Amino acid sequence: KRALYKLKRNRLTGQQAEKSERAPLLIRPLADLDQLLDESGMMMSTPRFLFIVALSIAAIFAALVLLTDVPNLLCAVVALLTGTALPLLVVIRLKRKRLEKFAEQLPDGIDMIVRSLRAGHPVRTAFSMVAREMQDPIGTEFGILLDEMTYGLDLEDALHNMERRNDIPDLHYLVVTINLQSGTGGNLAEILSNRASVIRDRYRMYKKVRALSAEGRLSAMVIAFVPFFVVGVMWFNSPDYYLEAAEHKAFPVLLGVGVFLYFFSMFVIHRIVNFRV
Repeated sequence: KRALYKLKRNRLTGQQAEKSERAPLLIRPLADLDQLLDESGMMMSTPRFLFIVALSIAAIFAALVLLTDVPNLLCAVVALLTGTALPLLVVIRLKRKRLEKFAEQLPDGIDMIVRSLRAGHPVRTAFSMVAREMQDPIGTEFGILLDEMTYGLDLEDALHNMERRNDIPDLHYLVVTINLQSGTGGNLAEILSNRASVIRDRYRMYKKVRALSAEGRLSAMVIAFVPFFVVGVMWFNSPDYYLEAAEHKAFPVLLGVGVFLYFFSMFVIHRIVNFRV
């Protein structure tokens, strides 16, 4: 179903394409959002996602106005930031989980392609076996690849589209290997078999690194949650505490500095506890 949905998604054509060329700064964020939705595996169009974001902003704003005594301007700012960030964080989380599962399935998918090639089947038939036998996301992605080839794309373009939807280094090496073999010839089954072994060993090392850095990542989550917990407790015990401080002239400056330092510290901690393998 997702493969059919992907093929039916609206594309910029005709006058819309001309408008996108005239206003690239306005179209590019929407294109990036559309690609993010593709990578997350969600069967949702960009307008529908933007509608959900607008609903979340309105709901948070209404809840803040009805349940708190915070000024409407501050409620609007909090609702705009929170209502926009939460749906995006959910989509980014889904994308990350989907890519991790795709990377985990990739060696098994390559092994299935190798067995099919050694049995004398062409590459297209080997891809169709992966699409039929393996679960989402790799089965879905190879199904989309075959559908795109059915509707006129050649193998190289269809592989590049799959690589664009799944930004994984191992998939990039697989695409390069297949494209080079199709142009120069050679034993593709043997090359892919060696590639599957390398990817499997690399993924095993990645899991070890994730296990060793688990304590640091847990500490990072605790540190990220502590400021919100403290603010919540203070607000519950003394609701007027922050309202009185907000009237001070230096409050906006101090608030901006605090928010900047918070996100900067989260960025530093993220770089420390996340390793590239």
